[in-house]
Amino acid sequence: MKKLILFALLFIFNFHFSQAKFEIGYIIAESGERINVLIKNYDWMDNPKEFEYKISESSEVLKGNIRDIKEFGLGNSYYFKETIDIDKSSENFDFLSSTEKPEFKSETLFLKKIISGKANLFIYKEKNITRYFYSIDHSNPIQLIYKAYKYNDSSIAYNTDFKTQIKNDLNCNLSENYINSIKYQDKSLEKVFIKFNQCNDSSYIDKTDKNTKRDWFNLSVRPGINQSKFSLSSLNRSDMNDSFDSFFSFRMGVELEFILPYNNGRWRIIAEPNFSSYKKEKVTESPRIYAPSVFEKRTVEYSGIQLPVGLRYYLPLNNTSQLFTNISYTIPISGKTEINYEFNKDLYSERTGQKFEFGIGYQYLSKFSAEIRLQSNQDLIPREADFSSKLQTFSFILGYTLF
Repeated sequence: MKKLILFALLFIFNFHFSQAKFEIGYIIAESGERINVLIKNYDWMDNPKEFEYKISESSEVLKGNIRDIKEFGLGNSYYFKETIDIDKSSENFDFLSSTEKPEFKSETLFLKKIISGKANLFIYKEKNITRYFYSIDHSNPIQLIYKAYKYNDSSIAYNTDFKTQIKNDLNCNLSENYINSIKYQDKSLEKVFIKFNQCNDSSYIDKTDKNTKRDWFNLSVRPGINQSKFSLSSLNRSDMNDSFDSFFSFRMGVELEFILPYNNGRWRIIAEPNFSSYKKEKVTESPRIYAPSVFEKRTVEYSGIQLPVGLRYYLPLNNTSQLFTNISYTIPISGKTEINYEFNKDLYSERTGQKFEFGIGYQYLSKFSAEIRLQSNQDLIPREADFSSKLQTFSFILGYTLF
């Protein structure tokens, strides 16, 4: 199982990084020259320190970095080289500063512009920190101050001077209550900057980051076929050790897919409650210690509802098709297992063990999908001290997205 998990994680991340595409963009060199290029889009979660680009499809791959590039952009993302004072104080309680004031250091970084106008709003992300900056009339960006710090060695307090900065520098008929309600988050700050820019220019339309309506959830029905085989083993009852052949069964699930708000929606969190079953019967020779062997009827029957929860990544192939891969941790919701040996002990369980699932699939028109899924071994009788079991399942799943 550990090997399956490791393989799945390596596959997903290799799948992601190896498939980044070159997309149309531009760079502005230190000389001021603007060049249209193709930039490799890694869908950065943090602000990049360097990037790869090509002058044309057939040209060599070049490196753009903070030393040579003063601005670059692709799609609706624009990055500007700025030398700024930044406070990178940790927000982890164990490493919190005991000082309320920001601890600035001068750094040259690529800041991402998220609102453009008379007042510009920038964002910088690095690991677990997020900082916002603003500039008015193209002045040098200044950090909007927000800092968590230790108070009395055991409590957390917050420096929210960014609200005072907004009140003094970006106030356009904002009430005291409104200013106090502003959060140190994208959407909340964007509204402030848009209001300010509209107040100074009635024809203002923000063109930096188009706020197009986006979907947050998908709901799909997921019927399919399971191929499963089962085995039972015991150190103390070797006469009950047995393996049962493959059984094909129908499975049915309903999947909720949450679209994460970055990487162009390629990363998703998935949860799919589903029903599955296994039923097999066989007649086998059962040895006896003080008597001749007998032929014994043995049956295994399981049915249950399970909830796989996991992570999925999509790789677009073109405007209509995309591949995807996912890994899930499966939580049993309900289930019943009955193992009946005609001349031996019967086993019964209303609990099953957890398992991992790894799948790869294809989606068409964001509506129709097909997936093959490999599952790690699942113990159907985890509370039986003298016995262990393995249900091995391979699934073929079809999907139809309702919305």
